[in-house]
Amino acid sequence: MDSKARKQVTLLVHTASDWTRLLLKGVASYVSESSEPWDVFLEPRGVHELLSLAPNRKHEGVLLRLTHDDLHNVVVENKIPAVNVSWLGTHSRAIPKVISDERACADLSIQHLVEKGFVSFGFFGPKPGVGYSDTIASECQSRAPGECSVFPQTCDEIPSHESVSEWIMSLPKPAGIVTWNSLASKRVIDACLQLGLHIPHDVGIVCIEHDHLMASMSAIPLTSIDQDPSNVGNEAAKLLDALMHGEPGPDEPILIRPQGIICRQSTETATSEDDLVREALQFISENFSRPIRVADISERLDISRRQLEHRFRNAINSTPANEIRRIRLSNVKRLLVETSLALDMVAVKSGYDYTEVMTRAFKQAFGQTPGEYRKTH
Repeated sequence: MDSKARKQVTLLVHTASDWTRLLLKGVASYVSESSEPWDVFLEPRGVHELLSLAPNRKHEGVLLRLTHDDLHNVVVENKIPAVNVSWLGTHSRAIPKVISDERACADLSIQHLVEKGFVSFGFFGPKPGVGYSDTIASECQSRAPGECSVFPQTCDEIPSHESVSEWIMSLPKPAGIVTWNSLASKRVIDACLQLGLHIPHDVGIVCIEHDHLMASMSAIPLTSIDQDPSNVGNEAAKLLDALMHGEPGPDEPILIRPQGIICRQSTETATSEDDLVREALQFISENFSRPIRVADISERLDISRRQLEHRFRNAINSTPANEIRRIRLSNVKRLLVETSLALDMVAVKSGYDYTEVMTRAFKQAFGQTPGEYRKTH
């Protein structure tokens, strides 16, 4: 097809996060399958850059983060078909939204923390002056079975370490905290570590934003929400295509439900109000990569194996052996997806003496071998 016949489409989003790059992958997937290919304009942009339309380019369609009023006004005044993929900005038929479902993300986060046994909850959100709604904070508060404290952000300054520490200490333990993004998660993790609090036995953390690199490089690997950004991008491109062909925008935002929880160390445990069980779980999470056995836990806590197993059943309806196995297999899954380590090294780093033992346990638990799992994830 002649390039002049292609629709001139601008992708006005930042490219600094894994989330947005996956969104763009979804856009690319739609474009590659379209009967009318687009001439796409995209430049590398940072998260805090002021987004604006290039003055010397034709804009027949725009997929954007609606970050400020001037951008909104330019798009509306020039009657450019546009779709907003950000939680920023207000939905309208002129600039409709295709976004991850905020309420579903909050619900999933609280549900996960409840299932892990946390008894109090908190939300560490964005600065109020940025322009995001309080939807996630409100939903966390309504869904939490107990009180959910929202960290008191201010517009003018980065929160001090002291203020974050005081807030965390005010939460009854074990506390589950939902964080807005990886930066908010880092502030919570840094404060917990300096306070001597153990993650996840004292404080568990679920990050609303999933950035594979940032989650993996965190001091404590972060449990995150898989918001399905590729599907957000694909559906946004589909809607933009319809708008460019003269169809009206939808009355309500198109909400993409999250795929689920990507569980990592920041919540990868069961927790309990039984202090001895909590200490045992902490010992397991700190030593699972070593060839520990239930006898090692009994010896460490100076309790008989029978009493230990009785306490586990009463507290978390599980056994020490099950918890060792569960955490080891969870680590195997993480290493298979996030690294290219050979299977023998995956086994060693997950506490298995032999690759064959790991493979047998993995297949029994998940119905496929580690190699098969790696190929499909």
